[in-house]
Amino acid sequence: MDEVDLKVKLRKTDKRIPVVLDVKEVLRRIDEQDRASGLAGVALPGAFELKDRRAGEKWPWQWFFPAKKTSLDPRTGVERRYHVHEETYSRAVRRAVEKALIDKRATTHAFRNASVRKRDGFAEDSGFAGA
Repeated sequence: MDEVDLKVKLRKTDKRIPVVLDVKEVLRRIDEQDRASGLAGVALPGAFELKDRRAGEKWPWQWFFPAKKTSLDPRTGVERRYHVHEETYSRAVRRAVEKALIDKRATTHAFRNASVRKRDGFAEDSGFAGA
């Protein structure tokens, strides 16, 4: 996923305009702000952190769904940005589905499957509104 299509509602005109955001660019900005403010990078698993101490600060390791706030790493006491909690993400998907008036059960996994089916050319027969 490289781009996100959004419609932005203008306050005074009540008009909606389409906007395309480059997801990678938004994530890079968050990462750059974190590095500039001195935040540690992503906590890495086990011995990998010992192998390359700065790997957690490198772009490929950054979260695709970063949390809004930073928190302290309970293991080290270092302030970091973690990924958004899975329940927060699931709740946001449920609210979006309700707001879109989709009358079928839609979960984060269903969206993943729909995007894969669409990518592979099977979206037409999926019966899923999000495809």
